[in-house]
Amino acid sequence: MTPLDLPPLPARCRTALEPLFARCTIPEGANAGLVFQRYAKVWREGFAAPSSQEAREFLQSFVKAFADVERATKPELLSQIKRRKLLAHARWDFTTVDRLAVGLGAEHPTQNGFTFDPILGVPFLPGSTVRGLVRATGKAMGQQADVERLLGTEPRTRGESSGTSRPGRLGFLDAWPIHWPRLEVDIVNPHHPTYYRDLHQWRPGAEGPPNATMVEDPKPAFFLAVAPNITFRFAVRWHRRDQQRAEDEGRIESWLKAGLDMLGAGAKTAAGYGRFKPRDRGDPPG
Repeated sequence: MTPLDLPPLPARCRTALEPLFARCTIPEGANAGLVFQRYAKVWREGFAAPSSQEAREFLQSFVKAFADVERATKPELLSQIKRRKLLAHARWDFTTVDRLAVGLGAEHPTQNGFTFDPILGVPFLPGSTVRGLVRATGKAMGQQADVERLLGTEPRTRGESSGTSRPGRLGFLDAWPIHWPRLEVDIVNPHHPTYYRDLHQWRPGAEGPPNATMVEDPKPAFFLAVAPNITFRFAVRWHRRDQQRAEDEGRIESWLKAGLDMLGAGAKTAAGYGRFKPRDRGDPPG
């Protein structure tokens, strides 16, 4: 079941809370991610899509409100990060080089979703995403044996030889920002919306892809993104330790560093989004 299978709020609740949300996009003490996902002002009866202008205005107001909740939420965020230090056996800090877009494919009335931590309401990278990035990087570097030894074997798919998957030696924790992050409103502006909307119906011999003679009105789509220069903390916890632990931690760090630099995380990585660099020593500690 997707979020759009259910209305964001019953009509009676929406009527009662309208004055509240008219004054403040994110009420004091509320989870910002929950507000964005369920209580967005652009929800419409029948889930009709809002106009580009309505979507942009909502996202801009949300970004401003998100920045305003730092004072109330920052202590909780920092306390949770300190608690997680007890779970992590190794951790590394990386800073966004450009914007980071996560969860754009999630259902949302603005047509572009976003991934927030369900407890803290801050943008984050799930541990499974980090694990997949590290695995892909290790394979690309030709270190398949070490990848399987540390991360385990991937589940067998239909058509492959029989066998069971083997767990790895460590697990990846979710990557959180070490300080309250900044969000920005970004835009993608397709100049041929009809072609891209009906791309699955295109066949050779049809009108063909867009060219200089085709004229359509652009239909901008706005979405949220994490701003550049935001530091995230990546961490792992060992399930099994051995004498190679220090060497293996260095290997994991090198894969993570190369993956965040060359492949990127999140959406739109082909356009340069989602790249990270190691945190500068001059940055404030988390």
